[in-house]
Amino acid sequence: MPVPIQSDSIPWSEVYERLCEHHEKNPSTHLAIYMNYPGTEQGYTRESMELFASEIAPKLRKL
Repeated sequence: MPVPIQSDSIPWSEVYERLCEHHEKNPSTHLAIYMNYPGTEQGYTRESMELFASEIAPKLRKL
């Protein structure tokens, strides 16, 4: 089972940069992400989803 990443271990700016790099190499119109790993607390999963939706998704839509 993967070890959950702590919310402060990877800055959201780095998440965005990595996704942009991936998009440059592999252009696409859709993105599938998995955030609900077994054993992960529901609150953590929800927080991650909300942060992704507010911090990353709006920027990705502009690509």
